[in-house]
Amino acid sequence: MASLSDYNKFLRGGSAVDKVKAELFESNVRDFQGDTEVNAEIVKTLESEETVDFWCMNNGVTILSSRTTMNGDTATIENPQIVNGLQTSTQIARHFDENPEKNDSRNVMIKIVSSENEEIRDKIIKATNSQNAVPPASLRATDKVQRDIEQTLKGHGLFYDRRKNFYKNEGKPADKIISIPLMAQAVMSMILNRPDSARARPSSLIKDNSVYSEVFSESHPVSLYLNAATIIKSIDRVLKGRAEMGARDRSNLRFYILYWITAKHTKKLTPSAGDVSKLDAKTINDPEIEKATDEVWNIYQILGATDQIAKGTELRKRLMEKIQESLPKWCSN
Repeated sequence: MASLSDYNKFLRGGSAVDKVKAELFESNVRDFQGDTEVNAEIVKTLESEETVDFWCMNNGVTILSSRTTMNGDTATIENPQIVNGLQTSTQIARHFDENPEKNDSRNVMIKIVSSENEEIRDKIIKATNSQNAVPPASLRATDKVQRDIEQTLKGHGLFYDRRKNFYKNEGKPADKIISIPLMAQAVMSMILNRPDSARARPSSLIKDNSVYSEVFSESHPVSLYLNAATIIKSIDRVLKGRAEMGARDRSNLRFYILYWITAKHTKKLTPSAGDVSKLDAKTINDPEIEKATDEVWNIYQILGATDQIAKGTELRKRLMEKIQESLPKWCSN
């Protein structure tokens, strides 16, 4: 147990008036989720509940460390990471923002787990975040490949939402943010040639370990993910200007258009991760995306233009046949 006042100082590096140390939350799978019902209840408890101690009304915090030693009732924690309890921690910090020197002796419950083994640390992170509803993608957020993708995209003005809502909370523009599920859908369309599965089963791409390892692999060049993000964002921007399409049509077709463009630029029906990583995504302009959209839209309309068509196999089959017909022309250019 720690008093709220002491925990607030811990979050700020020892002083009640310094900024909260953001690096404490680097291994948390989600960023602050805003004014959710649960967060509102935490605020209510902090502000008005005096008859029952805070820890009785809250699930507490889990801190992962490389080493922890105890001296009486004081714990010395090396390399602390708050892996569960970011929402609670954020609301406690806000509770003290207007009155940093306030003495609040109510307690917060803290679980400290020490391990230097990376595999064990990842298991702890996933286990401590599996008790409540957490999107499957968030449980992959601490994988090395996910960190590498985030760093690469950031260097090119794109923001990979490895920790859900992190960049939204930082005020980054929505058209520059790409989520883990969207990245998985884009990569599956480009190197596994399955825009139908990308459209129909986005969550399963993350849950299924065998599919996940095909899509997200440290053996894939990281430029694959940069190209995937750049091209799908360009496609989405162009599709918004197509007056004949509704939101449903855009969702149905975006990954088929991505597959068409990938096949055209690699000059292959089944491009590999290496092929896609070598693309120069910046050379793919709006007129080319418009032409690809026309091709896919035409087949989609002939088949009936429904969700079932986009999620089934027939549209992909017809598209592959059309690409096969076009390859000799593409290869000669």
